[in-house]
Amino acid sequence: MSGLRYPIIESTEIKTWVQITARKPAANILGANPNQDNLGSVIDTVHLLAPNTISESNAHAYEVITQRVAGAAAQAFSSELNLDSTVSGVGGTIRSFLDSFDPTGAMKQVSKLTGSSVNPREEKLYKQPQFRSFTLSWELAPQSNDESNQLTEIINTLRRNSYPTLKGGSRYLFPSEFSLEYYSKGGIGGKLKSIGRIGKCVLESVSVNYTGAGFFQKYDEGGAAFVNLDLQFSEAQLLHQDHKAISGDN
Repeated sequence: MSGLRYPIIESTEIKTWVQITARKPAANILGANPNQDNLGSVIDTVHLLAPNTISESNAHAYEVITQRVAGAAAQAFSSELNLDSTVSGVGGTIRSFLDSFDPTGAMKQVSKLTGSSVNPREEKLYKQPQFRSFTLSWELAPQSNDESNQLTEIINTLRRNSYPTLKGGSRYLFPSEFSLEYYSKGGIGGKLKSIGRIGKCVLESVSVNYTGAGFFQKYDEGGAAFVNLDLQFSEAQLLHQDHKAISGDN
């Protein structure tokens, strides 16, 4: 197991770990295989005991379409294109199309008088998946100043890799990208599948609270005795059913 690790002392009580690997950015847009991530070379690796909170969010973007408006519009325009239609017929369908928008609010008055409302005939139209996000949260209590210093180095490593580098004072070079894997005690060979696979991510937020005990506490040498750490990751690629992060393929 290479890279920084917290806690630094072996413990049989810790059954599950998470490996967070910072990598050089690598674009997926030009990737040859749309079903897997294009990963850059490794920059840094840290190992942390499994978080107190592991939260995953899968979201999708939909929009609402109104069948009543669509139907009225189709009827109006088809009538206008029908040479056999009468002028009055065309006018009626166009009026029904305009009435469907109800710019004067007249339909509200009708609804109030009749005690009924118009069925809008709406349905959802799928647009696209959203980027999947993950929140990892720890409540940590280093057992020594050395362990506190190791935790500080891990936090500094994650924080640094979440930031871009400045080139020539005018342009940012992209921050690192990340791969995350959960594994059982005994090494990375024991990958856990029960939590689910995570695709290549960007680190959107690093939040650190040094007053996890309600106030700041430290060791005599200065290391923080209680630290709460929250990491917010978001996958770098929009997923689909055949992507390896969803399908579970190795």
